[in-house]
Amino acid sequence: MQVAGRHTVRFRLRHSVHRDRNGIQVDCAQDSIFGMDCVLDLHCHLLPGIDDGAVDLDMSLEMARIAVADGIRTVACTPHIYPGMYDNDRDGIRKAIAALRVELARHDIDLQLVEGADVHLDVDLLAGIREGRVPTLAGSRYLL
Repeated sequence: MQVAGRHTVRFRLRHSVHRDRNGIQVDCAQDSIFGMDCVLDLHCHLLPGIDDGAVDLDMSLEMARIAVADGIRTVACTPHIYPGMYDNDRDGIRKAIAALRVELARHDIDLQLVEGADVHLDVDLLAGIREGRVPTLAGSRYLL
């Protein structure tokens, strides 16, 4: 169960257990909404050069390697959408994810990416959601 604001979000999970690179037991799950297996990073600034996260591709790849080594199998790429500072939108985020997926495959990094955004409140936020400019988490009805 995850708490989002005042709303409780319930996921049906299938659990399994494995050990990470340090021999620490990691509880894995596949949920009914995201369809992800194992540990999920729900808020990550992994996409290179589009906000205050990874500054370049090398940093993104290193972050991805660390995530996989720590048992993370899926990352929700959630760059800032902060009008006037980080003018990201769904299409730009999707293009950045597609490009990073190519690089992850090229470097044999087994990490799944889904879209999202770290959305800041703005007078145009509701319109952006309705018009599809603001992505939800993995296409769900949830917003970060």
